[in-house]
Amino acid sequence: MSGQGAKAMGLRRLADAGFPVPPFFVWDHAAAGEAAFNAQMEQAFGSGSSGGNGMFAVRSSSSEEDAAHASFAGQFTTFLNVPRGEVYARVAECFAATDSASLRAYREATGESAAAGAPVRMSVIVQEMVESELSGVIFTANPQGVLNEMVFVVGSGTGDRVVDDMTDVCTVYYNRDDRRWYAGSGPGAPAVSADLVEELAGQALRIREAFGYEADIEFAVKDGAVYILQCRPITTLPDGDVTILDNSNLVESYPGITMPLTDSFIRYAYAGVVERLLGRICGSARKAGFSEETLSSMVTSYKGRMYYKINHWYRIISLLPFARRIFPVWERSLGLSPAYRRIYPVPLRVKLRVAVSFVRLIRSAPRLMENLERIFADVSAYFRAAYRPGLGSAALLEIYDELSARIFPEWDVTLVNDLYAFLYAGRLAKKYPEEANEILADVTGLASMEPAAALQQLKQFVAESGAGRALAALNSDADVRAFLAADSELAVRMKDYIERYGDRYFEELKLESPTFRSEPLLLVRKIRPPEEAGAGQPPVFKDPPARGGRTAEKAKAGIRNREISRLNRSRIYGMVRTIFLDIGANFVQGGILSRQKDIFYLTVEEIRAIVSGQNPDAGTLAEERREQYKQYEELPAYSRVVLTPDAEASAGAASYRAGAVVYTTGESQAFSSGEREAGLTGTPCSAGVAIAEAVVVRSPEGQNVKGKILIAESTDPGWVFLLAQAAGIIAERGSLLSHTAIVSRELHVPSVVGVKDATKRIRSGDRVRLDGSTGRIEILERAPCK
Repeated sequence: MSGQGAKAMGLRRLADAGFPVPPFFVWDHAAAGEAAFNAQMEQAFGSGSSGGNGMFAVRSSSSEEDAAHASFAGQFTTFLNVPRGEVYARVAECFAATDSASLRAYREATGESAAAGAPVRMSVIVQEMVESELSGVIFTANPQGVLNEMVFVVGSGTGDRVVDDMTDVCTVYYNRDDRRWYAGSGPGAPAVSADLVEELAGQALRIREAFGYEADIEFAVKDGAVYILQCRPITTLPDGDVTILDNSNLVESYPGITMPLTDSFIRYAYAGVVERLLGRICGSARKAGFSEETLSSMVTSYKGRMYYKINHWYRIISLLPFARRIFPVWERSLGLSPAYRRIYPVPLRVKLRVAVSFVRLIRSAPRLMENLERIFADVSAYFRAAYRPGLGSAALLEIYDELSARIFPEWDVTLVNDLYAFLYAGRLAKKYPEEANEILADVTGLASMEPAAALQQLKQFVAESGAGRALAALNSDADVRAFLAADSELAVRMKDYIERYGDRYFEELKLESPTFRSEPLLLVRKIRPPEEAGAGQPPVFKDPPARGGRTAEKAKAGIRNREISRLNRSRIYGMVRTIFLDIGANFVQGGILSRQKDIFYLTVEEIRAIVSGQNPDAGTLAEERREQYKQYEELPAYSRVVLTPDAEASAGAASYRAGAVVYTTGESQAFSSGEREAGLTGTPCSAGVAIAEAVVVRSPEGQNVKGKILIAESTDPGWVFLLAQAAGIIAERGSLLSHTAIVSRELHVPSVVGVKDATKRIRSGDRVRLDGSTGRIEILERAPCK
C-alpha cells in the first residue's frame, strides 16, 4: 500500500464510499513477475475475458501524481482498450516511465527539484474498461476561478478522445448555489440531457463532500449509467481570499440583464452614497480604509447582471458596533454561509467614533429624511428650469453633473432610514411577536401606492367620459406626443400623470427600461378600453387606531419615508434617462450611433469622452456590446458568484467559444415527490388566507393576475400595478420590510416572502392555499402537465 499514489488511493476511497466505480485492482509489485500478476488478474476479474468486451484500462498511479500541489499531467502513462493478453506488458511500461527525461524536466520546472533525484514510487491501476457512449471530466469548481460553478466537459466515446481534443464536446456550467446551468456545444457535440446533467451534478457534489476538496473527476456513461473512473484535486485554484458577488435585494431593483450605461451610473451612485455615509460615521472614507477603487466597486456587473461585492459590505459592517452580532443576522438574510465571512480589523478609536456617530445618525433619521425630501424638491425644480428638448450633449451632461452633485451627497440617509426602519420593526417583532405583522399592516398612505390609485382614476375618467375613442387612434409614441400637445381635458390629465408618476414602471431603475414618460404609448395601452392587464382598484383604508406605542410609530415612519424615497428615486432615474436618451438622439444625428437606444451600450465615461472630442469608435463598440449582451441573455441568472482574484479581474469578459456554438439552459428540478408536494414556508408579511389559482410571473409586462396568487422570484416598485390585482403574493426573495411586504400589507393582500424555490415547486395553474399569518403554503391541486 505504501507505493500506491493519490490516484489509486482516491479510486479506492470512491469504491469504499459506494460510488459507481468499475471493478479494479492496484498492482505495486514491479518485480513480482508475470505469473503473480496473472494470478491477481484472475482473482480480480475471473478467468477469460472481462466485462462484455474483454478490454481493460491500465493507468499509472505514482507517488508524485495528482498531488494537491502538482498534477504531473501527461508525465506518466495510461492505456485504454487493452486486451487481457497485453495487460501485463502495458503495466511494465507504466513502471518503466518512472525514470524518463521528460519527468525529470517536469519535476525541475514545477519546483520539485529537491526531489528530482529521488526515485518515484509507482503502482498501476488495472480496471475493467467501460465501453462508453459518452465520457468526460467534471470540475467541481471552474478552473478559470469561478469557485461555485462546476464544469462538465462531455464528448462521445472514451475519455482520451475528450482529453486529447479528438472529438467535439458539450461544456456544461452548473452553479452549485442556484442549481442552474447552461451548456455550450459545437455542431458535432453530443446532446446532453437534463437528466444526465443532474446525475453528474449529484455525483460530483457527493464526491466533493466526501473528499473535502475541489475535485477533477473523470467519468464514463454507458446505457444511461454513470461510472466514476478517477478523482484528483484541482491543482490550479489559488489559495487566499475570494470575491463574493451576491444579488440579494439588488435583484429586486435590477432584475435580468443591465446595460453598461446603467451599470456605470449606479456604480457612481453607490460610490457617492457610501463615501458620504462613511464620512458621517468615520470622518472620511479614507479613515475607514476605503480606497477610491473599493468605493467604485460596491456593486459590479458579471455577465451582464448586477451584484453586490459582498467583501466590501463586510468591511462596512465591521465598522459598526456589535458587528459580530450583526454578521450572522445579515448572513441569514442573504443566505450566505459563515464560511464566506470576512472580519476586517478596525482601530479602537475608529470603533468608538463610529459607535457614537451611528447612534446619533439613527436618532436623526426622520429629520434627515425630511431634509432629503426638500433637497429632492429643489433638484426637481432645477431640472424643470434647466432642461428642454433639443439641448446639445455638452449642456445635457452639465445638467446631469449638477443633478448628481446636488442629490447623491445626501442620498446616503436612505440607508440610515433603512436601518432605522429595520431596527424599530425588529423591536416591534420582539415586543409583539404574534401581532407585529398586523401592526405594520396599519401603515397607510404609502407613496408607493399613489401611482396605482392615480392610474385607476385616469382609467375611470376615460371610461366615464367616452374618451376611449380618441385613444383608439393612437398607435405610436409620436401619435401620443402629438395628442398630449393639445389642450383636451384627457391630455391635461395624462400629462399631469406622466409628470408625477411617469417614471414608475417595471424595472424602472434600469435606464434602458421603457416608462410612461419615455414611451407614452404604454400609458395609452393601460387606460384605453377594452381594459388590458394593468392596475386594479387599490382599496382605500382609513387610519386605524394606533397600536404598538412609540416603537410602532417609529417603524411605520421609517417605512413611509422608505417608500417616499423610492418613488423620488424613480423620478431621479427618470431625469437621468431623459438626459441620456437625448444625448443618444444627438449621437444619431451626428452619425456617431445608428440607433438612439444604442446609448445604453456605452458607459457614462465613454459618453463623456465622445462629447469632449476624444471620439472613440462608439458605433462599433455599441454593436459589439449588443452581440455580447444578447449572449448574456441566453445564460441563467446566478444569485451568487464566488471568484478568485484572477477571475474577478476578467469578470466582465464574455466566456464563449468562437464559432457556431448553441447554448441551452436548465434549472434543477431535483425534488423528490415528497419534497415537491410538501407544504412550503416563508416569512409571513401580510395576514390573511388566499385560495386561488397560481400564476408564475417571470416578466411582469402584459400579465393578468387578477384574482390569482402571484408567484415570483422577486418584485420591484413598478410591480405595484400587478400586486394591486392579485389575490395573494408569494416571492422567493424579500423580508418583512421588502417592497413586496410593504405594499401587500397596505393592500391587505396575503403575502409570504423568502419562499425557497417557489417558482420551481409551484406551477402556473396549480391551486394553492396561502396563509399570510403563518407563512405556510399548500399546493391543493396540481395543474395538468403540458
